[in-house]
Amino acid sequence: AAWRAVLVGLYLWSGIQKLNVTFMTHLFPWLVQPVADVLPAGLSRGLTGAWFVVPVMEIAVAAGLLVPRLRSAAVVGALATHVAILGLLGPFAHGTNTVVWPWNLAMAGLAALLFWRSESAATHVLVPRRAGAHAAALLLFGVLPALSFSGHWDAYLSGALYSGNLKAGALALTDTVVARLPGPAHQHVTRNQAGASVLDVWEWSMGELAVPSYPEHRVFRAVARDVCRLAERPGDVVLVVFGRPGALTGQRELLRTDCAGLGR
Repeated sequence: AAWRAVLVGLYLWSGIQKLNVTFMTHLFPWLVQPVADVLPAGLSRGLTGAWFVVPVMEIAVAAGLLVPRLRSAAVVGALATHVAILGLLGPFAHGTNTVVWPWNLAMAGLAALLFWRSESAATHVLVPRRAGAHAAALLLFGVLPALSFSGHWDAYLSGALYSGNLKAGALALTDTVVARLPGPAHQHVTRNQAGASVLDVWEWSMGELAVPSYPEHRVFRAVARDVCRLAERPGDVVLVVFGRPGALTGQRELLRTDCAGLGR
């Protein structure tokens, strides 16, 4: 029952997190680009315009797993979802973020093991008999992710990966600091339109670790403080945090902090 609550919560919040304009206009078109590139123009536009299928499918899977008559269909939908994700992010398409490959295999396997041909009622998942693992799973995966929308619970603990609904962090660096960066980091320093050197924390993490950075302010600040050890003046390193985009507007709030403000 506890593991069933975990899976239902993951599918539900993963779908809800994707109901935003950033997923529609940026994340989904990027995700399906390997397929869209080989389709005729008309079909390609239709594919990129079908972004809503993803959140609707995930929410439908979560609901279907709770209803005995719909459970087997929901398991098939879950398996199809994970096959599609592996196809798009795997080595034959984007070939990125290798941590999600075993994650998707595990999710698909658990969905089949826990729900296929199960006749238990929805209350078996939604109502714990006593305090314990089941109650904790409902709290952590069913309730607390709602707090992520107000910034009081981490996005990655709320099904927000590949949702577009994430904070982002970058470091604006002087040439002195760039010259002192470790070798692998140099590959990810770019120039923005104003001519400043910028090190994107996501790109740096993906380049060195093949997994995304953890998109929370405290982590961005910790990374910036570490890079500040290479600075001569507080302004040599400026952390720029892009807040979570508005669901309807995609607009982000920006917060800039130099080494002095980071408590160097």
